[in-house]
Order: sequence, then structure tokens, then C-alpha cells
Amino acid sequence: MSEKKKPGVADASWVRLNPAALEADVAFFEARLELVGEPSTAYEVAQRKAYLALCDSLQEMIDRLRGDSERAG
Repeated sequence: MSEKKKPGVADASWVRLNPAALEADVAFFEARLELVGEPSTAYEVAQRKAYLALCDSLQEMIDRLRGDSERAG
């Protein structure tokens, strides 16, 4: 009989965090920030805030991944 998973519980075994891919994501968000420039609408202010938060989050993940891989190596 197969084991059933609980609803809402994700199987994270497929997630492979790759620092290079995350760096590409950071570059994408930095480019988007350049396109927004100085926000002139409430939407652009919110967009800029979201992009900055995403960049920070991704950079933290990259730093953690590099720290973990350096300790392992």
C-alpha cells in the first residue's frame, strides 16, 4: 500500500537551490528596479519595495548556500 501525504504538505525533495540561478534572479530584479527608476505612482512604489525585498531574500539564500557549500568542501 502506498503512503499518502497529508494535504498541504509539499514534497521539498525536488528543490535544488542553485546559487548561479539565484544570482540570475537577483540580476533580473535589479534590472526591473532600473526600469522602474524613481517611482512616480503608488504602484511603482509598491513594485520597487517588492523587488528590493525579493533581492534581499535571494541574496540571503545565496549567502547561506555558499556558506554551506564552503563548509562542506
